[in-house]
Amino acid sequence: MVRCVESGDIATLSQYLEYDLEDTKLITDRLLPDIYYQRAILPDWKYQSISTGGGGSKWNDIICRLYRELYNIHELPQEEKKRTFVGGLTGGKAGLFRNIGKFDFQSMYPNIMEIYQICSKKDTKKITLMVLKYLRLARIALKKIASNKSLENILRAMAKQRQGFLKVLINSAYGALAVIGKPYNCYESAAKVTAYGRALLKHMERLINEMGAVSISLDTDGIYFSYNDPTFQYHQKIHEHVQANMPGDFIVENELEAVAMYIPPAVGHEYTAANITDEFDQVYVEGMRKNYIIVFKDGSIKANGKFKKRDKCVLEKEIMPNLVKHYLDGTHDKYYQETLMLLMQRKYPVEKLSITRKIKSTEKRLVELGIGNHEDVVTIWKAPDVARVGKRGQELKKMDVFWTDDPQCIDWAFYINILQDQYKEFCNCPKY
Repeated sequence: MVRCVESGDIATLSQYLEYDLEDTKLITDRLLPDIYYQRAILPDWKYQSISTGGGGSKWNDIICRLYRELYNIHELPQEEKKRTFVGGLTGGKAGLFRNIGKFDFQSMYPNIMEIYQICSKKDTKKITLMVLKYLRLARIALKKIASNKSLENILRAMAKQRQGFLKVLINSAYGALAVIGKPYNCYESAAKVTAYGRALLKHMERLINEMGAVSISLDTDGIYFSYNDPTFQYHQKIHEHVQANMPGDFIVENELEAVAMYIPPAVGHEYTAANITDEFDQVYVEGMRKNYIIVFKDGSIKANGKFKKRDKCVLEKEIMPNLVKHYLDGTHDKYYQETLMLLMQRKYPVEKLSITRKIKSTEKRLVELGIGNHEDVVTIWKAPDVARVGKRGQELKKMDVFWTDDPQCIDWAFYINILQDQYKEFCNCPKY
């Protein structure tokens, strides 16, 4: 834009500003309704504070205000210093799995707090639980309005927006127990909530295993599992068994069905003949937490964790999802060979090898190379590294790492190695 102004290209600058305002309006239309409706629950807060404030601060404000208004109690309890405690249950097995299902608990932590009457020990009147119940019932009523097709669209849209905010506030009730520097924080109660959560998730895992399915990934309030039924007809029976044997009023949602799921090995857990087995209940390779690739029935892919990081080029983010998808129809070797050939012949699209991002304040190297200054947004490629030379003119083992903003200077060997490493990992992974 600076160049446009300097060159007198006002038309391009004007178009940019127009797009910028349109983007701002779209973001505002998405975020402002939630902020606006929160004023009903946080009447003393300014819109700016609502938009930037965390759930813990909001819950503590609600509790403090109700103690003043309902019980005329103005003295605040002393905040607790931060304490460590065991959190949610996560983990799983590495490998490629077929016929995937996922069950998760509906609002697990808020329901634990309500059902088992857990709140801050300093909240002696249990205001947290009263507010939780009120918010939950209000959200149920709003969801009914939002789904009532006989009502006007604007009423349904408003109800949908309001229930969306309530969901966020309800789910942040647990976090308020473990927030630092707030009068009604309580780490003992927070630990109780997560302990119940772990017990419930292990109970769900046992129920899933009882039906012949195998849990492959646990993530706080949900479980991915695999079972030998490509028709997915048995999926509903598993869900009915799990729901029928849940304690209290806990609701288990049948969240998804997918044809395959890949979980990479955790750092330091390589695939070897000693720890790979076709039996789920024997030794297995530990999977990386919250990292996975899911292939759905319609062929669409969902990638999470390292497979969608912004600091990776498109090639690096696409290789493993494509290998998983092509493996299902037996074309993964063909995909690998074709991609390898394009890279070796330097015909692979260079835009898929670039990374576009800001230069961080700690990245002196990119500034030294003349690519840009700190906070500049740049598009860069990996360039060949250069050997360092010692004081006596000898080459040192450690190389100078180079990046470039010129696609003509790409280090093609670097990207070939990325492809080969990921292909090797995929070929070595256990496939169930």
